Amino acid sequence: MHKIVFIFKSKVFKGLIALALLTASVIIAIALLLGREAGSFVIRVSEDNIDKSIRVSTDSDPNNEAYYTTKLNAPGITGFVDYTPGLFLFEGYSELNKMQEVMGYQPVEDQEGHTALYVYTFNVINTSATNVGVNAKMTFSKVTNGLDKVIRVMTYAKTIDTEDPIIYYKPDEVQQTYDDYFLTPKAFVDDNTIFNDQTYRLSTNEGSNFMKYSIFFWIEGQDKDETTAIMGGTINFSLEFNVTS
Repeated sequence: MHKIVFIFKSKVFKGLIALALLTASVIIAIALLLGREAGSFVIRVSEDNIDKSIRVSTDSDPNNEAYYTTKLNAPGITGFVDYTPGLFLFEGYSELNKMQEVMGYQPVEDQEGHTALYVYTFNVINTSATNVGVNAKMTFSKVTNGLDKVIRVMTYAKTIDTEDPIIYYKPDEVQQTYDDYFLTPKAFVDDNTIFNDQTYRLSTNEGSNFMKYSIFFWIEGQDKDETTAIMGGTINFSLEFNVTS
C-alpha cells in the first residue's frame, strides 16, 4: 500500500554505492506541524469562556482537578506513511474504544513499524454548577504540497450515552465513501475550517459531566491524490472548545 520512491544516480556513484542507491527506497514522509505553536497540536478552551467552567485534561480520572487546564500541547509528527480506516474501524467501535483507553498522544504503527495513525485523547469537563453546551471548532492553515487533499481527520466524542465518530475530508472530483464502516464522511467547511458545528451537552452529574474526545489523523492511501508529490507536505491544525450556553 505504501508508495515508494527509488533514488539513483548511476553516472555519479560506482560499484557498491551505485548498487546501494539503486536498491534503496524512501517512504513517503509527511511532516505534520500541528497547531499554532510550531511542531505541536494545540487544544484550547476559548479565552472568552475560561470563566464559564469547562476544562480539558489528559488524566484518566476526569474528576482529578489537579490536571485541569485550558490548553493541551500534543507532539507534532514527521515520517507519516499512508493508511486506511479499514485497519482500525471494524467490529463496531471496539477498536476505537480500545484506543481511547490511552490518554494523550498515541502513535499507531503499521505492520512495518512506520507511524500511520495519529491519535490524541483527552477529556472535556464541565466544572461549573450548571449544565453547559460545548461547541468544538477545528481549523487548519499553512498547507504545502496539497497535503489537505489526502489527509483525513476523524473525531470520536464519547459521553455516558453518546458515541459519535465523524470523518472529515476535503471534497474532490472522485468522492470517497466509508460505507463499509457505517459512516458518512463530512466535507471540510471551507479552505480554513474542518468543522465548526460539533455541539455536545454536559451536565453537572458525575459520569455525565465530561466527554472523552479523540482526534485521529491519517493519510488516506485510497485517495487518488495520495502520490509522492505530497512528500514533505505540511499542515497546521488548531482545535478550540467554546461554551455555548
